[in-house]
Amino acid sequence: MERVVQGEPVQPDGTAPKDHPMPAVLRRAVRTAQTSQSALSAVEYERTVFTQELARLEEMARTGPGVARTAAETVIEMQRARFEARARFLGEKEVSLTPASQLDVGGVGVGLPPASLLEDAGWRGLAARDALHHPTFHHDCAVELERLEVPVVARDYLARFLLEAVDEVEALGAAALETGAHLDEFPVSVTSATAPITDQPGLYAAWLHRQSIIRMLREMGVPVDARFEHVLLNVGLGNTVLPYRWLEPK
Repeated sequence: MERVVQGEPVQPDGTAPKDHPMPAVLRRAVRTAQTSQSALSAVEYERTVFTQELARLEEMARTGPGVARTAAETVIEMQRARFEARARFLGEKEVSLTPASQLDVGGVGVGLPPASLLEDAGWRGLAARDALHHPTFHHDCAVELERLEVPVVARDYLARFLLEAVDEVEALGAAALETGAHLDEFPVSVTSATAPITDQPGLYAAWLHRQSIIRMLREMGVPVDARFEHVLLNVGLGNTVLPYRWLEPK
């Protein structure tokens, strides 16, 4: 079993891993999210979370090396499509995102999701349906969220958020590695804390999107740690392709 020290993996020789430099665009997001509940509406809250992440990705698309730029552009497209589907699911008629260039990404976290978002009955319905297809994933979500003392009312919402995001990482990684539609376990190049050395934009995009998931969860007040990552963000789901496309507008 993997041992951890202060939430970080330990090397086979018992030492802590070396501190590799992170890209500046990722370092800017390493901060503790607020613990107060947001006063934004459901859609505005999600719009803020997604736009904040898009700002970081768009910076990478402008300034990163070639493979990173291409990967960032791919993740940007996926995040935009995902937000639009989720906003329509929540009843938004006019779906749009604030231009990332107009957003200050250096501020504090957005805080916990508002009650209007967490208590939307749609998430309960989706959780019940998704659990039939991915019972192990939903069980693991419940265990990990309880361990991190995430309120029960938030768990259906977060389980769906994670299912969508993990499936996107799997789709990107499986396509890049040409393994078919399923990855039993994500490669180290995807799960590492540092960017992979690769000329495959799809593999880099899988790593980048996984980092986006972690940042967004922390922005929403989920104290993601090494165990949470290992249990929920290191393996694929299988037989699911971009489930946000299943969301039906109200």
